[in-house]
This record gives sequence, C-alpha cells and structure tokens, in this order.
Amino acid sequence: MYSRLIKFFIALSGLFPILFIFWLVGILEQWDSLGFYLDKDDLWRGMKTFANLHWLLFLFFVLILACRYLLNYALTVLPPKQFIAKSIKPADPNFLSILLSYLAPWFKIFITDKHVDIYVAGFLLIAFCLAFITSESYQYNLSIRLIFGYKNFEVATKEEVTYLVLSKTSLINKNQITQVVYLTDYMVINTTK
Repeated sequence: MYSRLIKFFIALSGLFPILFIFWLVGILEQWDSLGFYLDKDDLWRGMKTFANLHWLLFLFFVLILACRYLLNYALTVLPPKQFIAKSIKPADPNFLSILLSYLAPWFKIFITDKHVDIYVAGFLLIAFCLAFITSESYQYNLSIRLIFGYKNFEVATKEEVTYLVLSKTSLINKNQITQVVYLTDYMVINTTK
C-alpha cells in the first residue's frame, strides 16, 4: 500500500480533468485571436504565447503520466494479497468529482480577465481539500476509468468490508477476483490471472 502522499495524489487524479477543461475553456475564450505561435521575427514571444496558452494541457498530461506510472509501479512492485469476495456489484460513480471536473470550469467564461487567476486558485484549493478528505476512503476516479480503462466495482469481503476494485475486465463472478494490490485503504486493483 502506498504512503499518505501517494494516496492523496491518487485521490487528486480523479480531478485532473479540471486542468483539461480549464485549458479548453481558455482556448475557446481566445478563439478569435489565436494565430500561429512561432513568429519568425520574435521567436521568444511566440514561445511564451504558446506556453501561456497550453501550460494547463501540458500539466494535465504530465500528471496523467505520473498517475500511469504509479499504477504500473503498484502492479509490478507492490505485493499482491489474497482477496476473498463475498459479493460484487458495479460501482456507481461519485458525481461530485464529475460535476467539479466538467461543469464548474465552464463558469470561468463569465469571469473578467483580472479575476481568472483568483478563480483558478480557489477552484484548485477546493479540489486539493476534497482530495485530502477523500484520500483515506475509496472514490470513483474518473481519470482511471476513462483514460486507463479500469472498470469500478464495489466488492464486499466476508469480513463485511467494502472495497472499490479496479479491474480491466468485467467482474461477474466472485471467483474472478482472488488477488489484489492495495492502492489505498479501500481501493485495490484486481491482479487475478
């Protein structure tokens, strides 16, 4: 199982689409004034314009790659543990992270330019707080589901503890899950062959 900092990062990764939506909203706001970035007369200014427009997209991809690395590291280094399932059901998504990730950044369009930094900083502060609060529990992680293709299942054990199981395959039978790797206290990856 990972340390507290990595658990926090995994919880935060469910909110990474915020960065992509902020980037998309920024591009849509400046659509009329977009042009070619690399001006032959002023290469430095063109590179700064490119960086200012796309830093959120770059950060989104870097964080997604870091999340991918953590998942691969967990699957290759962390020891699998025996897991005895009592019941399995598909996990319903936690719509809080979906609403924060997809809807709230669109309100940035209505904020004047001088207040955009305050809005983004406040929004990210709220996202960090939510990730910190939910890092000890299991949460539906939209990034892991959509980008990495893991399906989410709520699995109860014989000890009456419920875990969120991430699996690349659909789990229908409780015999399909016998070994897991713990990501957080209540989030595991199915490693059954």
